[in-house]
Amino acid sequence: MKSKYIKYLIYAALIFIFYQVMQIICLLLIIDGNFIPERSNILFFEPTVIDEGSGGYWIYGEDNANYYYFLNDAENTYMFIKKNNNCINFDKQNFNTWCKQNYDREQ
Repeated sequence: MKSKYIKYLIYAALIFIFYQVMQIICLLLIIDGNFIPERSNILFFEPTVIDEGSGGYWIYGEDNANYYYFLNDAENTYMFIKKNNNCINFDKQNFNTWCKQNYDREQ
């Protein structure tokens, strides 16, 4: 009986992972300019705010360790900050609330 539940749990986990990967792959293939931040990976990165205009690129995203903000410049620059930061009034979807001493920039 226990092994039956474990099998269902494994199937559910595989379906979830497959869904996440397919969602990211579709974003990468369909929308020009989309990319996964170098610090993250395709299994854990999740876009949380998508540009509503014709670009369709992610503006904010997160993975298991960091939050990301895409600057939408020619160099594909993005900012990232650890999830366990100590910024006062921090809002993961408002870059202006990110403490300057706690975030970094990558291209």
